[in-house]
Amino acid sequence: MITCKNLSKAEYNRRIVVFDTNILLYMVRKPLDVFAELEEIIKEPFIPVVLDVTLMEIIKFTKSKSIKLKLNALTAYDFIIKKLHVVNSNNRNLSVDDAIYQFAIENDCIVVTGDKKLRQMLKHKGMRVICIKDKRLKEC
Repeated sequence: MITCKNLSKAEYNRRIVVFDTNILLYMVRKPLDVFAELEEIIKEPFIPVVLDVTLMEIIKFTKSKSIKLKLNALTAYDFIIKKLHVVNSNNRNLSVDDAIYQFAIENDCIVVTGDKKLRQMLKHKGMRVICIKDKRLKEC
């Protein structure tokens, strides 16, 4: 299950919401009240998390030659550190999307993603997926 030393016992009873890289990069470019929108959609207590492999991908983007991507990645990194719990995916041999998919299935998570393929794979398994539609977070 979830392995994060920073979680209290009360947080273990909350629904886990996993963010993927493209959503994090989108959120820093567009003004979204992410947590208010998630509360409205999910309607139950949740804990926002990012997998360690997603964080590593964001860190990789902070070294990009593209100034825009670099700045977005730095802002996303700051958001992750301040607002999300980083959890161990236990499998760094998988792609980021595959690690999110596996973690979501194993832990019955809600996934916030803009990745069409990941969204379809999760929905095929009956998982809840949240994406961006009309510049707002919505259940897909």
